[in-house]
Amino acid sequence: MACGKYAVLARKQNQENRAHDCGLKGGAWSDDVNGHRAWCMKASSTARTHQAQLRRNAIQNCTTVKVFNNPKGRKVKGRRWPLDQCDSSQRVFCGEIIARNFCRQQGFNKVTDIVKGSASSRPAKNRGTPGVVSSYFDYKGYCGGRKCTYFTQITCKGLK
Repeated sequence: MACGKYAVLARKQNQENRAHDCGLKGGAWSDDVNGHRAWCMKASSTARTHQAQLRRNAIQNCTTVKVFNNPKGRKVKGRRWPLDQCDSSQRVFCGEIIARNFCRQQGFNKVTDIVKGSASSRPAKNRGTPGVVSSYFDYKGYCGGRKCTYFTQITCKGLK
C-alpha cells in the first residue's frame, strides 16, 4: 500500500473511531496525515498492512452491537430466570448498573439501550434472579415486594 493511500486510510479510520465514540487512542489514532505518511515511509509493507488491519479490527469490535431480548439472569435451581432490574430488595443496584454488568458478562464494553418490562406478579419462590451476579453482588434474595420488573431488552456494544 502506497504511503499516501495509507495516510488517508489512517485518518478515515480515526474519524470512524470518533464518530462511533470508540475512544481509541495512541499514535495510530490521529488525523495527522503527514504523521501517518512519515511513519509509513519508515515501515515495511507488512507493518503498514498489519497496522491498518489492527485499526480496522478495533473499529469493528467497537461497533459490534448485539440485542439481547428477554435476557436471563443467573441459573438458580436448574432454571434461568428473567433478569430483574434490581439486584437487591433494597433497590441499591438498579437499571443501567445491572444492564452494564450483564453486557460485560456477555463480552461487551457498554450498554447502549435498555427496555424495561412492566411489573409482573409471581409467587416469591418463582421471581427472577436478582441482577447479574459479579464480584460486587451476592445472591441475596429477590427483587423487593410481590412484583418484579424485568428487562425485556438490553443492547450491548463494543466487544472486549
